[in-house]
Amino acid sequence: MIAIITDKQSIAKQIALALDIDTKKPFEGYYQNRDYTLVWTNGELVSLARVEEYGKKRLTADDLPFIPNPFVYSVQKQKNDKGTLTDKPALKQLKLIKEVFDECKSIIVATEPSEQGELHFRRIYHCLQCHKPFKRLWLTSLTSKTIREGFQNLQQSSLYDSLYAAADCREKADFLLNVNLGSALSLATGIARHSLGRLHAPILAMIGKRFAEYRAFNPARFYELGMTLEKKGMIQKIKLSERIKSKQKAEKMYTRLKTSEEVHITRADAQITVQPPPLPYNLTELQKDANLRYGFSAKKTTEIARRLYEEKLISFPITNARQIPKTVFIETLKNIRQPAVYCDFADKLPLVEQEKPNRHCVGDMSAITHHAIVPTGIRPTYLAQDVKHIYTLIVARTLESLSPHCRKKTTHIEATCGNLVLTSSVSEVRHLGWRSILGREEDREEGEVKQGDNIPIFVKGESVRIIGWNLLTRKTQPQPLHTETTLLSAMERVSFGAPETRTAIIETLLAENYIQQWEQNFVPTEKGLYLYNCLKDKSITDIELTQSWEKALLNVGLGKQKADSFMTMFEIFTKQAVVEILTPQKICPPSPQCP
Repeated sequence: MIAIITDKQSIAKQIALALDIDTKKPFEGYYQNRDYTLVWTNGELVSLARVEEYGKKRLTADDLPFIPNPFVYSVQKQKNDKGTLTDKPALKQLKLIKEVFDECKSIIVATEPSEQGELHFRRIYHCLQCHKPFKRLWLTSLTSKTIREGFQNLQQSSLYDSLYAAADCREKADFLLNVNLGSALSLATGIARHSLGRLHAPILAMIGKRFAEYRAFNPARFYELGMTLEKKGMIQKIKLSERIKSKQKAEKMYTRLKTSEEVHITRADAQITVQPPPLPYNLTELQKDANLRYGFSAKKTTEIARRLYEEKLISFPITNARQIPKTVFIETLKNIRQPAVYCDFADKLPLVEQEKPNRHCVGDMSAITHHAIVPTGIRPTYLAQDVKHIYTLIVARTLESLSPHCRKKTTHIEATCGNLVLTSSVSEVRHLGWRSILGREEDREEGEVKQGDNIPIFVKGESVRIIGWNLLTRKTQPQPLHTETTLLSAMERVSFGAPETRTAIIETLLAENYIQQWEQNFVPTEKGLYLYNCLKDKSITDIELTQSWEKALLNVGLGKQKADSFMTMFEIFTKQAVVEILTPQKICPPSPQCP
């Protein structure tokens, strides 16, 4: 008998159905036939032990830095009135998994195809002191076809050793900084409890810095000069490219311009330009779009995307990639019809089916990464409104990525008036291409005229009549406060953690009352602002340093760096961070008015 282990019963059921295993009468905690026993975990069963499990009720200054050697693992715990006790359902399921593993010849790992899924399984495997051989079922979707193909191409477990090592290092690094940073801050500030981890501190600093700059911003005036030209009843605006800081200079230039009746065209050239379609979604891009269009939190979008995956409607959504391999590209072209019809895009299918499909989304994928999010081709029967919103976004984006470029005629104008040079650049859409899928106003680029609008055609060397002049007073604007969209973009740009990790960072900062939402913006609370002012000059809030740790973890996952060397360096960093926080002259007094 071969054991198959998954994360959830719902996923185990999809695998069982693909393998023709009876799911109508499941045994308690597993499905079974003559060849396979399918068991699931229903959550994390084994994790790093808590501080109290090392015999420490509370860490004192003498205990810091607290670096376990070795790290201890334990069955998942649960808090109740009697304290922190072993989770009985988790212990029961772990015993069942042990029985299944003891009876099997080998194991097929079908936990979530990610760092966390690999970590989840191997913690159980090591905790049970199991030595049975195992292979990896790495699924890009949960359709029966994909599952059966996956079983025909099971991967050697060694291929995922580095992925597990990276996940293990990530969790240990988070434990070290969470425990030591929280305890050191409590000792240094006198505030009883802090929960600020490896990735939370720099993101709090990012929000705090932007908030401080926004409050301190002093706008400066500047002036813009422009004019309106007319030719054959058609008009076009041109302007001076430079910003004028002096009001007196701007008014003097404006007065001189108003004495002119014509400009001399010194450049007038046109070229065909393209606006390529966007690439398919990764999780972060999907979260950003869902937030902008529907106000969904990153957490809500992730939960819906996972549900769509488990219902076999989309590929695995927890991905950083925005390209698909050639084989998936070919499958997607076949599969897109039914999702498009369901989402009322049937009239847009000719863009993909009759014109040559756009291949710019095709790229190479490694065996341990996931491609961009695409629909599987299975047509939904019914989706609740919020779920349909996310599904429609994914279908529309996939159609866009496969559709032709938007083609435009772009004209550049340069004109002189006295010794001043004014410019203009306008575009006319000749073929909408991918932009016809949703027809969104926000897809228009700067300088693009609306379809149907006529613009004059200028010729180099001609003189053109001026029919209007303008002098505009402007003010410089502060950097806008961070929103969920800008935070997700910033974290993606500096490669902060996995896509789901970024969501969890924001949720934790909100839950711990370090930040709050003001309209659509994130601002620090009084507690968060106090901590920001205390920590803003310390290494734990250094974005570039945090980015370097993330790069090191990526290298561990790729097998380019040893896990032991990473942990050695991170332990040294943890010791330095504790010393930095506990140094008296470097910490603020425990007051919300900390400058």
